[in-house]
Amino acid sequence: MHKDTYTFAHAQDLVMRFERVLKSIEIQIQPGSILERLCLNTIDLCEKHEHPELRPADSVDVRPSYREMVGLFDLLVKLVSCERHLAFKRLAPHLHLLNAGNPLQSVNTSVLDQGNNKLFELYVAALCLGVPVDDVVLDDPHSSQGNNPDVIATYGGKRWGFACKALHSVAPKTIMDNIRKAIDQIEESAADSGFP
Repeated sequence: MHKDTYTFAHAQDLVMRFERVLKSIEIQIQPGSILERLCLNTIDLCEKHEHPELRPADSVDVRPSYREMVGLFDLLVKLVSCERHLAFKRLAPHLHLLNAGNPLQSVNTSVLDQGNNKLFELYVAALCLGVPVDDVVLDDPHSSQGNNPDVIATYGGKRWGFACKALHSVAPKTIMDNIRKAIDQIEESAADSGFP
């Protein structure tokens, strides 16, 4: 499933499989959420690909819709492919946040969208489960103290810490402060090694 290209049918099927994965851990895609809009956008684009007569007659810029579809696909393919991993249920607190913010990592988000920052942690954890690691532990998204890496994955008997930092500024000092904080979190944790 980890391919560089995919078909429209694959994208539509992935949305349906993702919905089933969420239901298996008692999460519903909330009506009116950004996640619902993104899933419906994917289905709509796939339908218009199959039936060109449904496409608008005027020249509408479809690039934003396709960018969102590809961003959603990138996240969903990682989540669906690791659903059978024993540690997948540990992602549940973060999976609940999919309805609360913008789940895309391919678009700019507001500094106030803390849900998106936590969803970046989910994205990193899903990447780890795809390796596959022996285990993964995520910092609680609701009561994080900020004193340890957001994701700790065990691979080959070694604990790896991943301190996830969402940057909303290009100011060099802000970037350096975030890197320093990430390094401190990794060094003060139970992780043997890690990455900001």
